[in-house]
Amino acid sequence: NKEEMYFYFSCLQRLLLSVLIDADWEDTANFMTNKQEDEKGAEVVNIFEKAAKNFDQYMVDLKEKFKEEPRGEQEREIYRIRNAIQKECSEFAGCSAGIYCLSIPTGGGKTLSGLAYALTYAKQHPETERIVYVAPYISVIEQNVDIIKDAVGNANWVLEHHSNVCTTFVQFMNTLFSDKKQAIRRMHRLANAVIIIDEVQAMPIKCIYTFNSMMNFLNEVCGANVVLYTATQPQLDNARLEHRIRYSEPTEMVGNIETRFKQFDRVDIVSPQHKGAVSFEELAEHILTNLQRYQSILAVLNTKSAVKYLYEC
Repeated sequence: NKEEMYFYFSCLQRLLLSVLIDADWEDTANFMTNKQEDEKGAEVVNIFEKAAKNFDQYMVDLKEKFKEEPRGEQEREIYRIRNAIQKECSEFAGCSAGIYCLSIPTGGGKTLSGLAYALTYAKQHPETERIVYVAPYISVIEQNVDIIKDAVGNANWVLEHHSNVCTTFVQFMNTLFSDKKQAIRRMHRLANAVIIIDEVQAMPIKCIYTFNSMMNFLNEVCGANVVLYTATQPQLDNARLEHRIRYSEPTEMVGNIETRFKQFDRVDIVSPQHKGAVSFEELAEHILTNLQRYQSILAVLNTKSAVKYLYEC
């Protein structure tokens, strides 16, 4: 419809403006520093090849470490399933750039599986210029960035773009929609990139229409390969939505989703059957009794002092 047509024209304007600003600023910087343009393309391809080789060795080392440590049968089964998921993701890299979903449950190894996919995709599609990982929570970013740096074998290949008040998701949305020149400048760098968006369900509802339309533009016009991570995939292509995301086929990177969720069902959430307040002593007794039955128990309290007293009990 006309509304969408105008939106996509505005995206194209922004893309061209991004190229212009970046070229102008970079050319000025090169002139001021007397720097000559270098061949960046070959360097990027070389980095992806090295990173993929380092990643393979990283996974071999993880496997050896896993074998050396004592593991229960359930842990070994989970490890086997994670490897199977990672293999599926790597094989999926043969598909052309699209908009895909990686819908695996918590504990399924999304970070390493997604990285395996992205590196394999970059190796099979030489036009790939960068891998962009987007997440809405600081805790997720800080946890995953260390894993990614170790896995690719060189921390200098990983640029962290966030702070205590700003996540990569905010930076990503600024790049796509902010009127600041610094944000506009970055937009064209998303062309021919693998864009991994973690915990996409955390996106504010008010952003859904613009997000959906922009993902369509990045994929269909800019050649970006978009992957949405989450255990609870939002219905961004729901028929009732006025502006839907255009998923590629097949949409899911991993098959048998329902079976995978059942395989990772390892936790029971239990509220003690007790009327009224429960004392620390009663809760401690409840935990001690159940420790004889379960391998591990997690009790969640609201203050450190409460945790300390329960531990002492």
